[in-house]
Amino acid sequence: MRRVVAVSAVMIGVLVAGAAPASAITLRDASGLHVRSVRSLDRRLLTVSVGSNAIPGPANVRILLPDGYASHPKRRYGVLYLLHGTSGGAADWTVSGGAEMTSAGQPLIVVMPDIGRSGDGGGWCTNWAVGNREEWETFHIDQLVPWIDANLRTVRTRGARAIAGLSQGGFCSMSYAARHPDLFGVALVQGHQRRPSLATELPEHVPQTFTLVRLEGGPERLSSACPTRRLITQPR
Repeated sequence: MRRVVAVSAVMIGVLVAGAAPASAITLRDASGLHVRSVRSLDRRLLTVSVGSNAIPGPANVRILLPDGYASHPKRRYGVLYLLHGTSGGAADWTVSGGAEMTSAGQPLIVVMPDIGRSGDGGGWCTNWAVGNREEWETFHIDQLVPWIDANLRTVRTRGARAIAGLSQGGFCSMSYAARHPDLFGVALVQGHQRRPSLATELPEHVPQTFTLVRLEGGPERLSSACPTRRLITQPR
């Protein structure tokens, strides 16, 4: 029987109380990314502009920190990377996808980067070989993931790292997880919808290399009482 589960519940942990402003976090250059600007949108949400030699022009990254991140300096967290759909942007998951509501109270860092520039249709998360400087795979895999690990208190193992996406972002999440199984222990995909959402459905049979979860429905279907919350924490 298929079970509807919460994306945020795939990482096990104890709920934390209290919160410090996201503006208290300092982000520095690392792994080929130059921090151009950082702005705190609320007590958990940061919007960051970064420069990279892998893509022409700046890229946007939104970061959701868990409650109490700044007040628990020795605690480390798993990371969920969320990728938007074609001609979307880094803001999609927080503006219309319910990411902030869904991840509230969960011991989880959520990272939402651009996968294309200026609504240009997207880079399909690959390094284009001829006449194009858009090396999105380099940006996401070789730069963004280690940059997040260098700047935030993450659990730096595949078992504590998940990737998910909508539409083109869903293709990217499958592609990255299949070609970089050392980085991601869980991959999630949502087919084409009018807006992103964070509800998941777990198939009866999942691949052995990484756990595949299909996303569908709306945030109202989420449940934190999920027996699969250990998916991220158990190595595969």
